[in-house]
Amino acid sequence: MRYIKSRDQLNEELNRTQRAILHLPMILGANLFKKLTGIEPLLNYKWTDIKKKTIDSKFDPLFARSRSSSPMNQINDRIEKIELKDIPKNKLGFTMFFKKWNIYRVIDRTHSDHVSSREDLQRPIVYISRDVIKTSDYYLGERISDRSIYVDDPDFKVSNISKYPIIVMIAKADKAEETTRMEDYITDICVELEDNFPVFSKIIFDKRGDQLEISIFVDQGYKLYFDDNLDSKLESVRKGVESYLKLEGYKLRGKIKYFISDSLWYYGDLSRFTKSFKKSDTKSHDGMGHLKNPTGINIARLSYRGEIGSDDLRFLINDKENCFSIRGQDDVDNMFDFNPGEISELNGLSTSRPDSINIKKIKINFEKY
Repeated sequence: MRYIKSRDQLNEELNRTQRAILHLPMILGANLFKKLTGIEPLLNYKWTDIKKKTIDSKFDPLFARSRSSSPMNQINDRIEKIELKDIPKNKLGFTMFFKKWNIYRVIDRTHSDHVSSREDLQRPIVYISRDVIKTSDYYLGERISDRSIYVDDPDFKVSNISKYPIIVMIAKADKAEETTRMEDYITDICVELEDNFPVFSKIIFDKRGDQLEISIFVDQGYKLYFDDNLDSKLESVRKGVESYLKLEGYKLRGKIKYFISDSLWYYGDLSRFTKSFKKSDTKSHDGMGHLKNPTGINIARLSYRGEIGSDDLRFLINDKENCFSIRGQDDVDNMFDFNPGEISELNGLSTSRPDSINIKKIKINFEKY
């Protein structure tokens, strides 16, 4: 029996297409039922999809519309718990019958679907959830269509729309409070880096708990150059954060990404960077903002894709004879005429530190593994 998996376990392991096939009979039956009765029968499945999105940003919902780019919202309004009978004639009773749902009314705010401040067009806002929620909670949500709620009510029309609440189904982000608290501790881990270099850090721990980003910026008026000491300190921060996350029960692995300040081009062995090319990059471009010309690659631009690590920087420093740093309009005008066989002298890495590379910012991205 231990090898028999539940439907929920299968959902965890299957991709969206496979889940659609698994649920196809139910989806077809539900759509037919909705067409015949006007009742939304998949409310529980929609909510389960949204709930999954509150812990897994890469989860692709089948029943809900929430996507990976959906931002977390925070309840900033006062809310009060109400009963289903407090909502005018509706069809929510059937769809909410099999599970315990909580219903909340927003106290101090209304919303109008019309571009108008007319009071008779303002509608109450009601949250429905299988979670217990409170003001300050973070959540993901999806508005339920009026047609799925009030379709049979002959009084549902613009003339008295203010009587009918807008219904939003929401799922609470259970890890939001914990990740906010953990940001303070992660900030402390970065202090040693800030004590040794002219930088400051910004921590963003996704409220889902499956992504963390440490952005490291150079203090205004200063410059930061890559060297082994900087790389060593960054590795110390990465390992320290990974250890802390593991201690708190989060399995996230970090990757350090460097963003180059100079408009640095490389004309040596491009095979090292070809894995980062896209099909459109092979087209002939001009201008310093583009990624590639026929014989070279814009390292600064490539770094903004998050493709440059410490080993890449060491590679470029060791082959600085094949590097070209754009310093003026003449460089921009001439650089696209270069032929590797005709280059006698390139101008190196940087005017200030010819043996290093100027760093604009650094990111350490942690993702679930």
